[in-house]
Amino acid sequence: MRTHTIPIQLFVGADYRFLLTVYGMCGATPHYSCIFCKVAQSERLDMKTNWVIDMTIDEMEANVKVKKYGCVHKPLSNVDLTHVVPDELHILLRIIDKLISNIIKFMLYTRISLHVFRAAVSHLRVT
Repeated sequence: MRTHTIPIQLFVGADYRFLLTVYGMCGATPHYSCIFCKVAQSERLDMKTNWVIDMTIDEMEANVKVKKYGCVHKPLSNVDLTHVVPDELHILLRIIDKLISNIIKFMLYTRISLHVFRAAVSHLRVT
């Protein structure tokens, strides 16, 4: 009887809050709350910040000992973070957040009032 070895890669896709719990993070609102990077809360809105996805399971386990980068518990999963997929809702919320922020900045920069803005986009059908 012949045996075949089939390589399997495991990917995890879940709600971000669940991912934070599984990977031992303290939550979504603290100073450091990303399972993928080490960007502080004060730097999240700065698009010039170099967001490098460089957090590893080994780093998370080491950071638990010193309570660094939001790691408070040992990760429950050893699935590499390059195989973790956050849910679409949180990705879209970030995109919408940036879009609204850019619209407000544009309005302030060009001094367009909200009344003029509403009149300009009134023909768009947004649901």
